[in-house]
Amino acid sequence: MERWLHDAAIEGNVNMLLNFLNEDPVALERSCVLFRVYAETPLHKAVMLGHLDIVREILNRKPSLASKVNLQKSTSLHLATATDNVEMVALLFNAYPAMCLACDQYRRNSCVNGKL
Repeated sequence: MERWLHDAAIEGNVNMLLNFLNEDPVALERSCVLFRVYAETPLHKAVMLGHLDIVREILNRKPSLASKVNLQKSTSLHLATATDNVEMVALLFNAYPAMCLACDQYRRNSCVNGKL
C-alpha cells in the first residue's frame, strides 16, 4: 500500500494522495518508519520532481517528514535548495526550520549551499 503513496508523490497527483490517505489515514506515519525500504520518503520524491501541491499536502499532514534524510543524508530541504525552487524551499523551511542546519554526507547544509 505504501507504494501508492510514493506513486502519488512521483506523479504529483494530489487526488491520488488524498484518496489513499482517506483509505489509510496512518500511511504517512508508517512511511516515517518504513522509508528506508524506498531509500527516500514520498516527500523527498515530490520535492525532487517539483510537485509543490503534494509537498504542501504532505507537510500539512506530517511536517516531521521534513526531518527525514535519504541515503545521502539529504533532507527534503537540501533537495529543494539544489533545484533553486524558492517556493519549495520556503514551504520546507517554514514547516521545519531546524533542517537548514542538518548536514548531508558531504557535511553541507542548506545554508552553506548558499540558497537560504
